[in-house]
Amino acid sequence: MPAPESLEIEKAKKSGTYNTPEVVERLKDDFDGKCYLCELKPLMDFQIEHLKSHHNGKDRDLEFDWNNLFLACPHCNKEKNKREYDIGIIDCCLVDPEILIKFNFVNQKVVLEPADALNDNVSKTIKLLDEIYNDSQAGMKVYESKARTDALKHEMNRLFKALSGYKNNPDDKIIKRYLQVLLGRKSAFAAFKRQYVRDNAVEYDDLVKYLDD
Repeated sequence: MPAPESLEIEKAKKSGTYNTPEVVERLKDDFDGKCYLCELKPLMDFQIEHLKSHHNGKDRDLEFDWNNLFLACPHCNKEKNKREYDIGIIDCCLVDPEILIKFNFVNQKVVLEPADALNDNVSKTIKLLDEIYNDSQAGMKVYESKARTDALKHEMNRLFKALSGYKNNPDDKIIKRYLQVLLGRKSAFAAFKRQYVRDNAVEYDDLVKYLDD
C-alpha cells in the first residue's frame, strides 16, 4: 500500500509532524497492534519509532519515510534510542527475524541466538533485544523488562497448556484452532511460541504447518 498522504503534506511544512492520526492508524493495523521489537500486545501506550535515525529531524527524508516508521512501545523506543542502534537493526518488514534469530525463553529468561550465519545486523539486533528483555542495570528499565518477560511467561504458559490438551486429544478441532491462533504471527510474542514448536517439530509435526503463514 502507498504511504499515507498526510506524510507528504506534513513533510512540506516547516514544522510538520509524521505523528498524524492517519499514520498512527496505519501502523497499528500493519503491525497488528504490537511492538515490532518486543512483540508486547496489546499496547496500552505506543510510539512511532524510526528504524534508521533521522538525527533529530536533520534528515527530513528519513524522518518522513513511510518505510522507516514502525510501531513501538515506549520501553523499546527508549532502548533503541542509542547511537549504536541508529542503523543496522533488522528490518522485520523486509526480512523475517525468525529466519535469522532463535527466540527462546529458558528458565524465566529470554535467550537469543543466531539461527544461521552471524552478521553485523543479526548481532546488533540480538544485543538490542537482550537489553530490552533482560535489562538489569537501571531501576525503571528493570521493571519494564520484567513486565515484558512476565507477559511472555503468561503467553508461553497458554501455549504449553494448549499443547498439553493437544497431546491428550490430537483430533480436537477446537484445540487445533486455538493453537493456530496462538502460533499466528499476529499473536503476542509469536516468535517465541513459534520457535518452541519449531524446536519440537518431531513431537508436534502436525502443528508445523501453522508456522507457514
